[in-house]
Amino acid sequence: MNRQFVAFLSLFSLVLVLSVYYVIMPTKGKTNAEENLVSLEIQDAVNSNYEMLSLERDKAYKEYVASQNVILASSSYSGEEKAVALQNIAQYTKQYELEKNTEMTIKNSGYQNVYVEFLEDYINIKATAITSDYLKEVANIIYIVQDYLDDTSNNICVNFL
Repeated sequence: MNRQFVAFLSLFSLVLVLSVYYVIMPTKGKTNAEENLVSLEIQDAVNSNYEMLSLERDKAYKEYVASQNVILASSSYSGEEKAVALQNIAQYTKQYELEKNTEMTIKNSGYQNVYVEFLEDYINIKATAITSDYLKEVANIIYIVQDYLDDTSNNICVNFL
């Protein structure tokens, strides 16, 4: 799993660097179609990064639930351990759904690419900026999340990829 992730990040970085190079390069004789193709390549690379993050989260969720289901199905675990496993599944599912719903709320506000992760001490949000006014966008995303969660006490970290 880690090798695939490192390989993907290496390829993603290479595509991103090459795409930025071709975008910055002077446009001698370039047609609009060629410029649009480079823009689409960058956008596809960014989209695939967010998709990979989401797929990794989905995979981790399924693996965790499967590991807890093994405890529930086994007769070698006590009733207490099975109750804890059920509670763990419920808590993890609640967090997973909250992450997905928070993502959708931010996406519905105009941000195409968003990844939300609830960690122990803070909420980590990765997004693609709409404008070049990053401070305004960070404030906007924080406001959206706080409004959705009805909570201003959360520490929210916003990163733009």
